Amino acid sequence: MKKLLSIFLAFIICFGSNKISFAEEIEEINVDEFVHQKAVSLLQEGYKNYYEFTGSKATLCCRHNVDSKTQLTFLLEVNATLLAEKVEDLDYFQGILSYFNIEVDEYKTYSKEKIESLISKKNNLKNETYNLKMLTYIDEVYNNLEQYINKEQILTFYAKATYGDNYSDLEILFENGYDYCKAEAMYPKETILKSIGHNHMQEVSEKVSKNAFNADSLMREKSSSFSITFAMIYACRYTSNPTKCDCGSSSCVPMYDASKWNSSYSKYPHSDCANFVSQVLNAGLLPTDSNWFKDSSAWINVSSFKDYMLNKGYLEIVDASQAKAGTVLSFNNESHVAIITSFDGVTYKYSGHTRDRLNATINLGSNVTCYNVIY
Repeated sequence: MKKLLSIFLAFIICFGSNKISFAEEIEEINVDEFVHQKAVSLLQEGYKNYYEFTGSKATLCCRHNVDSKTQLTFLLEVNATLLAEKVEDLDYFQGILSYFNIEVDEYKTYSKEKIESLISKKNNLKNETYNLKMLTYIDEVYNNLEQYINKEQILTFYAKATYGDNYSDLEILFENGYDYCKAEAMYPKETILKSIGHNHMQEVSEKVSKNAFNADSLMREKSSSFSITFAMIYACRYTSNPTKCDCGSSSCVPMYDASKWNSSYSKYPHSDCANFVSQVLNAGLLPTDSNWFKDSSAWINVSSFKDYMLNKGYLEIVDASQAKAGTVLSFNNESHVAIITSFDGVTYKYSGHTRDRLNATINLGSNVTCYNVIY
């Protein structure tokens, strides 16, 4: 690779009068592979404490000349396996346990009675309903995270590379929702993951403690029929990660592939995001009514969708620490919604339409508002 690059640069110096531009020789010197490996290297620097990267694939989406520079947009798929050998090794789960002062190394060896006593001690509650709910919830979190242990997965990123007549000024940015950012902004951090786990457990504990003595609340939970599993299966079936832009300008981005959408529903190119999220929630058995149904304003319009869901009591705004599979994301600076489809204790992945995404990596921050289903 370096040899090819040297030969090509030497050719430009010797025969500059022929006006052969760098961009015209891109394919010959395999620049896409160079950028590909550089992008992987940037990610690996920040993810090395959490994943083993075992392979990667870069697919070119578009190429433009911008201000005398070459700009590439590409889909980057990285094969990765969590380094954590057990759930207890995950910083996020350690944060979960820390809320109740449960020792990480002893979580699986503690008796049920011992854990219940620690749970009761935390909030000075001697209530069997509360204790059972919290113990059950921790076990559910554990079981959900366990599915990712020792299993290879794909970390999906869209990236944008810009460079001039040599690689010295190469800049690679990674898509984070609707924004592009440097790789550092995507990196997982131990203290943050532990804090997310701790804060998540605190919020759940407060909600459960308020409702532990409320028979009506318990009955509502028992009658709830929303299925995260059904919703996630649907979300991952009817979207994709497109590799073609639908415009010819330098600012275009990989947009949508309507051939992957469910043909049983109307299609709204450039504004199908709420339509898709409505389909996902309905697939999870959230019932339609006279206001929320196929092609209604509350079904396909972002603002009307959010208003309906909040007023109906189907969604509630939550802190990002409460995000999980099934959390609806609203992008604050855009009229756009999507849904989280995976969280392995380190990385959130989301799916959506309009900018079609399938389990694309996202680092939740101030650019999104999170909504959890409470039906």
